[in-house]
This record gives sequence, structure tokens and C-alpha cells, in this order.
Amino acid sequence: MANEQAWKLRNGVWEQELGFMTKFYASLTPSQGHPMHWMIASAVKYNYSGPSLHLEDAFRSAWVEMRYKYPALASQVVGHKKVYRAVNDDTLTKWLASSFKIHRDQSANQILRELVLAPFITLHCFPSSKELMITTAHTFMDGRGMLLLYNAFFSALTNPGDFNLTSEASRLPLTEDELLGLGDSTERDRKNAVLLLERYLQDKPIMMPVKNMGGSPAGTSRQELKLSIEETNAVIRVCKQRHFSVTSAWHAALIFAVRNIQATAGEIGTSYTSFTSFDLRPYFPTSFNAQEQPVSCYHTGIPFHVTAEGKSFDGICLEVHEQYQAGFKTESVNIGLLPIFGELVTDSFAAGPQLSSTPVLSSIGIMDRFLSSSFGSEWKIEDVWLADTMQTPEIEAFLWSWAGQIVLSGSFNEAFYGKEEVMMLLKVIKEELFLGLGI
Repeated sequence: MANEQAWKLRNGVWEQELGFMTKFYASLTPSQGHPMHWMIASAVKYNYSGPSLHLEDAFRSAWVEMRYKYPALASQVVGHKKVYRAVNDDTLTKWLASSFKIHRDQSANQILRELVLAPFITLHCFPSSKELMITTAHTFMDGRGMLLLYNAFFSALTNPGDFNLTSEASRLPLTEDELLGLGDSTERDRKNAVLLLERYLQDKPIMMPVKNMGGSPAGTSRQELKLSIEETNAVIRVCKQRHFSVTSAWHAALIFAVRNIQATAGEIGTSYTSFTSFDLRPYFPTSFNAQEQPVSCYHTGIPFHVTAEGKSFDGICLEVHEQYQAGFKTESVNIGLLPIFGELVTDSFAAGPQLSSTPVLSSIGIMDRFLSSSFGSEWKIEDVWLADTMQTPEIEAFLWSWAGQIVLSGSFNEAFYGKEEVMMLLKVIKEELFLGLGI
């Protein structure tokens, strides 16, 4: 399988078969100019204190340098393949026109609300709010990759490099399948993948109450709740004492929070199954350098299942922690089943994203490990966030920390929730987290 997914040059165009996860995301992709479920967006708020500089020109030049370093920025999906056309003056001009946007009187949150699929990974610049935002389909990038790309981008702003746009094809990224060394799935892999997908079969799922479950989607919005540095330190300290991760505690708190909100609405939920994001980079060869290949989707998801009825906070924390720690290292959930599991999930989404109001979870971890907060003495990153566009009643629940503060965030569609409802969810998650940890 790996050799089949190597980049090949055909009629002047580089082509690559999609990996198992990018194939799934490609199946969700609408035609250009239309809204999309799970399109990823990441924004940074910057501060520049150096000599006089025309920022738009500097951003544009750095973006071109990123095209040289990471040519997949100009790749597209055609059928079941990624394609890349070597750069020349004409293709570079067209790519810049499509992938570099200036929004003079808007903010990143405003553009998120009306985001539609663009031809390429796009850098949006917001001079008035001093923000940058990168947006794309998940087929091309994941959250950690975006942070790594920002890191390279601001490094280029600080120290612009010399580059030759004729050799960039040698830096096209490998697929997740190639890096994992995946082959054909076995019959046992197929059986285990089916069992994994069957976790979604629940009698009484824990989910958010939604009045217009089948309504038409509107725009995407986001809310976030920051813990103070003191609160963050307290959470980390207690989690270490109890031998589970902050992510596991957050996961448990979210389960309790959603169940309580559901009960207040007169509904009963007893089990929680959610597509939970997993970073694949730790499973790649030790020679893999994440900073050299940020423009790829190198994550996947596992449906975590927890029966919450009658269990304590610590009990659920430890149960979830064991699932996070196991990852793909068990006989029933291992790297080998990913290709067939990807096929099964893709088939289950054939009619479009599933209609569910159970939040999906994505823990990014410590963002500072991927993105520096300062570049030289002139550039500072004051804030950063991630979001997904949503077209269903799902809420994408994010967890990360930045500058010593834990951040709880939720992406949602405005047709199904108001900002107050999502902020209430985040506040209840925090309450359940502190209650469970005894803070």
C-alpha cells in the first residue's frame, strides 16, 4: 500500500493516492464555495513592535516562502488523489489570488461564521484586529500542523530565507499510511474494526438537548472559557496526584456536564460514545520531523465508549485514561485496523455527516510546544485558537493550554445553539472538573 501512495509525476502533474484518514475527510468535501462540516480554522493574534514595515507585503512574501518550504499548500484533491502542479509565474499568481486574503474591517470570528470551501489552504489577514487565520479542509491539515505552520511562518517573517521555487516538489509530504507502514488489513482487523464502530450503538446516549435537531444549518460560531494560571496549576497538580491526565479529567467532566444538562431538559442518558481525536505522529518513525511536514492531516479518531451510570468522577477518569494510554497498542485496537476502520467510517458517512448532538472531543495539548510565543524581539503571539466548522447539532469540544492557561472551547452551528448555551456548557464542564478534582 505504501508504494502505491508515493508521489508520482504524470503529464507534468504530481499525484498521490490518499491515505485512510484523508480519504475519509475527502468524502465529506463539498464543491468549492459551499460550507463544509469539520473544516478546520486556526487564528493567532499578533503584535509587531519592530521598525516600520508594510505588514501585508511581509505576510504575502512569507506565505510564498511557505509555498516553497511546504508545497502541499498548493495541493488539491481530485477524485481519490492529491495533485500538485509545479510552480511557475502563472500558477503562483493564481495560487496567491486564491490562498491569500485581506479582510480590512472584519475579524477572524466573523469570517469563521461564513466560511466556505476554498480552492487551496488559505491565509486570511485581518489588519484591524491584528489577526491571521489559516483555513482548509481537514483533508490537508490538522490542528497541530497549523500551529507548526504558524511557527514556520513567523520565523520567516523574522528571518526571510532565500528559496528557489523550482525544487519544491521534493518536499511533498508522505501520507499517514506510508509513515505508519500500513499494509492490507487482515480478517481479524476487519472484525475488530466492526466492533469498534459498533460502540456507537447505544440505547440511551448522553447528548446535548436540541429543539430543532433536523433543522437546516446556519453559520459556525465558537466560544471559549479560559482558566486562570492559578486554576490551571491546581488542575495539573491534582491530576498528577491521582495518576490521570488533564485530558482524561476534562473528558470525564464533559461527560458529567452533558449528562446533567440533558437531565435538566428531562432526558436520560447513560452512555457516552464520541469520536475522539488521536495524534498519529508519535507512531511515526523516529526519523520523522514534524516541523518539516506540517501540511498534512496526521491524526485519526477512535470512538471512546463510557457507561457513566453509577460511576464516580475518578472512576470515569481512570477508564478514559486507560483508553487514551492504550491508543493503538492493544490487540483489538491497533495500527493495522486503521485502513479498514477508515473504510467503514467513510461508508457510514456516505449520506453525509451523522445527525448527532453528542459532542466530539479534540485535545490539542500544550500549544506552546508547537508554536512559540515570540519571534525575535519584534513579533509576539498574544493569543491563538482552533475551531472546526459545524453543519450538524454536534459541538466540537476543544481542550488546549496556551501561555500557562487551560482553555475550554466549543465550535457549534448557530442553527442549533446560541452562544449562551455553549458558554453554559463550558462553565458546567469547568464546574464538574473542579468538583471532581476537589478544587
